[in-house]
Amino acid sequence: MHIRYDSLYAYCGGGYSDDGDDCDDRFAYVLSTAAAWKGPIGSGSITIEPVTVSASRLILSPAGRFLRKGSEFVWSFSNLKPTRADDIVVNLNNHFSTIAVYGESPDPDAQNLSFYTAEGGKYFYLHSHFVPHGDAASPEYSASQVVSSIPDTAWHTPHTPGIGDALSLEITKPDHIDQVGIIPGCGSKEQDWFGSARIKAIEVVVNNKYTRRALLPDEFTFPWPESHKAYEWIDLPPYPGRPESIRLVIRSVYPGTADQVTCIGKVVLRQWLKTRPAVKSGIDGHELP
Repeated sequence: MHIRYDSLYAYCGGGYSDDGDDCDDRFAYVLSTAAAWKGPIGSGSITIEPVTVSASRLILSPAGRFLRKGSEFVWSFSNLKPTRADDIVVNLNNHFSTIAVYGESPDPDAQNLSFYTAEGGKYFYLHSHFVPHGDAASPEYSASQVVSSIPDTAWHTPHTPGIGDALSLEITKPDHIDQVGIIPGCGSKEQDWFGSARIKAIEVVVNNKYTRRALLPDEFTFPWPESHKAYEWIDLPPYPGRPESIRLVIRSVYPGTADQVTCIGKVVLRQWLKTRPAVKSGIDGHELP
């Protein structure tokens, strides 16, 4: 017997203004309900396969039960009458802290914020130092929407389903860039998100020369573009010197249930920092951990 269902991750967060702390995302499976079955479970196994998170980052409970086999974690058991001690919790270990930097965007209508973030002992700088270009389905869905401060807006490709259509980013501040993050669909509600097409394969071209293709998972994530958990992160191909342009080309899509409109909700660039940035919150003076 196979049972399949969707479940949201438990999430919490807080902070002042645009500074904040986001908790780990956690998924729980209450195995102890099987205690009501007639007799123990004769034999069974539970396999956990992370898709969008590195397997090395997971923290699993109960501790000591799961054995790692490649990218999967397997717990095999026999004659188990489960109790609450056997309930399973998958911790994505993706807590992060954020400090906002104001007034750095070259576009007055853009999300006028940049962020320093700390996650897992690593530090990042997120920003939108670029001007987006690309044909669109209509002026209402222009390329500028990917940096708009208005929530739930998006760039809609000029064609349906948009395979071969491209969004170009003209880099305005020549910092090194390690990753580009995109929200590969549109809609802040799950029904709307899966109703339209979502990007499956995307090609990233730096300076019209250096190319990398990435396959994106089909998942509904955080609808808030201020959270970097909302984005699918794509490593840029190795390139010399400074980036002047980044071109995002749609190569395939997941079909929508209602229509085949494809869009990109938001785009942000990310730089990996080698050391802890010396920045403080403008609200209460707290620093990154």
